[in-house]
Amino acid sequence: MLAQIESKKAWDNLDEILAVKGLTGVTGGPNDFAASLGYPAEPDHPARVAATADVERRARAAGKTAGTENIGISVHELLAGKAQELIAAIRSEPRAAARR
Repeated sequence: MLAQIESKKAWDNLDEILAVKGLTGVTGGPNDFAASLGYPAEPDHPARVAATADVERRARAAGKTAGTENIGISVHELLAGKAQELIAAIRSEPRAAARR
């Protein structure tokens, strides 16, 4: 069972969340977390990055998984891989050669 830490309130209550029986890890969304911290549309804001690092550090210290450890692949890796597959498929279509 995973908990999504996507708000300042969740971050403020992280110790209690990490103590929930059966919880195996935490994850979260940088956009929602940034907005909750007062930085809407700034998921790369240093305050959000630092807060996420704190969440992940504390989760690991509590013996939980954190962030992309929960899916085994980052979203960026997933999207890049799927984009490459799509390009290869388009290039291999007979009609694609006629459009070039």
